[in-house]
Parts: sequence; C-alpha cells; structure tokens
Amino acid sequence: AYYSVPLLYSFRQIVMKTENVDRLIQRAQILRAENVDQAFKILDEALTIAQQSDYQRGMAIIIRDRAICQLQIHEFKLALAGFTEALQFFKLLGDTTGQITCNTEISAIHLELGDLPSAMEFILANLKMYMAKADNEGIAECYTEIASLYLHLQNFEKAIDYYKMALKLFEGLKIRRKTINCFYHLGDAFMQLKDNNRALFYFLRASNSIGESRDIDIKTKTLGGLAKLYTSQQDYQKAMDTFQQALRMAETGASLPVKVQLKKNLGNLYLELTQTEKAIEVLSDALRMSGTLPTNQTIVKLHYLLALAYEKEGDFKQALQYF
Repeated sequence: AYYSVPLLYSFRQIVMKTENVDRLIQRAQILRAENVDQAFKILDEALTIAQQSDYQRGMAIIIRDRAICQLQIHEFKLALAGFTEALQFFKLLGDTTGQITCNTEISAIHLELGDLPSAMEFILANLKMYMAKADNEGIAECYTEIASLYLHLQNFEKAIDYYKMALKLFEGLKIRRKTINCFYHLGDAFMQLKDNNRALFYFLRASNSIGESRDIDIKTKTLGGLAKLYTSQQDYQKAMDTFQQALRMAETGASLPVKVQLKKNLGNLYLELTQTEKAIEVLSDALRMSGTLPTNQTIVKLHYLLALAYEKEGDFKQALQYF
C-alpha cells in the first residue's frame, strides 16, 4: 500500500505527540514526591496534548496521576472523582491493570471517608479480575484488604478468616514480607479477641521470621505488636524493653505511620504505669507527627488517650479539650 506524504506526516506528528505525552507523564511521576505543584502543571500540559491527538491511554494515565497528586495533598474528594474518571477510561481500553490500580485507590479513599460498603465493592471488583487471571498474589492482596475492612468493623473473627486465606497463598508463593505481615495482623486480631496465647503464637512467628528481612516497617510493627501484647498481659518490664527495642529499630528508617502507632502504644503503656507526664510527652509527640497523615482513626485514639492522661493529672480543662 502507498500512503500520501501528508498522511505520513500526520501519522508521524501523532506518534511524536504521544511520545511527548509519555515523557511529560514520566517527568511528573518523578517530580510529584518533591514538588506536587510542578507535577500538576506538567500533567495539565500533557493532558492538553493528549486531548489534541485523542491519545486515550495517555489521558487515562494523566487523570489517574493527577488524582494521585490530589491524594498526596489530602484532597480526598477531588482524588476520588479523578480516580473514578480514570477508571472509566481504563474500562473502555480494556486495561485491567489500570482498573485494578484505580479500584485500589478508590477503595482506600472510601475507607478513609468511612464508607466501608463502597470500599468493599471496589476490593471485590479487583478480586474478580485477579481470579479471572488466576493471579494468586493479587487474590491474596485482596484478602488482606477485606480482612482490614473487617478489622475496622471490629469483626475480628472474619478478619482472621481472610488473613489466614491470604497467609496460605503468600506462603505458597514464598513472599516473605507479606507472609510476615499476615502473621503480625493475625497476632493483632487475636489480641483484640483477648486470645493472648494465639496472639503470642503469631507475633512470635512474625518475630522469628524477620531476621533476614530488610523491611524496617514490618520489623518495627512486629516488635511493637509484641510490646502491646505484653502490656495487655501486664508484663510491663518486658513491654517497656520491647518498646525500646522497637523505637531503636524505627530510627533506622521506619515510615511515619509506623512510628506514630508505636508512640501511641508506648503512651498507653505509660498510662497503665500511671506515669502520666511521660504519657503526655509521648502522645503529644505522636499527635504532632500525625498531622501530615490521613489517618483519622489514629488521631482520634491519640486525642482519647491524651484526654485520659490529663484527667489523671487533674487538668480537666485540657482533658475536656481532647475529648
């Protein structure tokens, strides 16, 4: 077949525009962690070019990446609208990977906004796609997300069922980090049920598996979980020793949410020891650190513990403020 020169020229122009869009997307993805405003500008420029050349896949990725930027600055409702729009593009393109990415983020936002039925709906949509592809790792990830929802509902028995299903798959796939994570969550769920023997069993399984792991978060969480269990058993010296070990581990590179949770639980230990001044110091530090996190449940718990601490100090004005 022969093509006219204008047609070839037009085709080359389209290819150049799509390549330019892809380069702009990559630049924005690199920049967004350090300069979200600049990332927005680049994505807006890329979107204009993608629309001019009717580059559907480019438009889908740009809209999704804009939503990621909005999520980064805690604009949850704008991010939700963006991920929902991107999801429709990915559905039209038959791109299951793009759909799964959007569903995951949409579910997380609904969870943050307290809409648990909607969060479950999008996790189940992912589970259906992973099952169609026989992707066991993806299926296990969905099981852990469903378990997390049941934890929020305080249905610990259901949470345990799904964590066990995920654990079986992760063990079969030999994915150490995710296997240890399941051990940790199972320990935490059994502790919530006051089944300390089984909680200790899973925390120790996690602890015995973290030696070779390079994941600082899971190491810190595991030690923190053990310390929390020792607190509930009123073995306060062992709890304090384990918390101090976890704090030293956290300083080697744990993420902010893990550090905040650790300090929250340490503050609770100081409350049980009636060392209210230390409790207030640790909990106030955790609350200050949590200011950049979209973790409403953690912040509520910190305010609650600070209220109890000030009440014990006899400072009822401060206690009321935190309540």
